[in-house]
Amino acid sequence: ACRKVGANYLLNVGLTGAGKVPLIQEAYFDGIGDWIRATGNVIYTAKPCGISEDDKNFALADGKRLFFFVHNLSLIGNENVTVSGGYAFGNRNFHGVKGKIRCVHWTDNGEALSFSQDGETVSIHCTGYPYGRNLVVRVAEAELE
Repeated sequence: ACRKVGANYLLNVGLTGAGKVPLIQEAYFDGIGDWIRATGNVIYTAKPCGISEDDKNFALADGKRLFFFVHNLSLIGNENVTVSGGYAFGNRNFHGVKGKIRCVHWTDNGEALSFSQDGETVSIHCTGYPYGRNLVVRVAEAELE
């Protein structure tokens, strides 16, 4: 959410009496690192670009690429092992897109996503998380023509 407005987030950690990072916080850092690697470090390179969405989703730009940050997705899997939650999956509508989009895919697994574009509005059909993986915020990369 900080990147949405071009800000940075300072994370402070209190060390143990032995001067080490507590194990639980180390696990959080590992999870954050996994997410950053899954998004291709876009959190560091892309900038706010004025693209908005009806919910808390947002977009950043890096050259001829746009990155759509999508919240509240559900898991996809066999109904015997998954429970519905979030607001599932489906279309997310982003407004203020300058230029024509060529293709869209998830950064975490490369899955191609269907989309439609009407002027400066892009509707991306977002799929849910594969079972066993939930990164809270999923990032879709779009290439501009």
